[in-house]
Amino acid sequence: MGSAWNSLMATDSGLLSLAVFVFMLGMGVFFVVFFIHKIRSEDAAAQRRETDGKPSR
Repeated sequence: MGSAWNSLMATDSGLLSLAVFVFMLGMGVFFVVFFIHKIRSEDAAAQRRETDGKPSR
C-alpha cells in the first residue's frame, strides 16, 4: 500500500489523478445539491400556482 500511496503523492501523474478525482467528487456534490434545490423550488412554485387557482403547466 505504501508504494501506491507514494506514487499517488510523489509523481505528477499521481497528483493530477488525485486532483481530477477530488474535482469530480466536488462536481457530483454540487450537482446533487443544485438539482435538489431546483426540484424543491419548482415544487413550491407549483404549489403556489395551485393555491392561486391558476392552472399549472
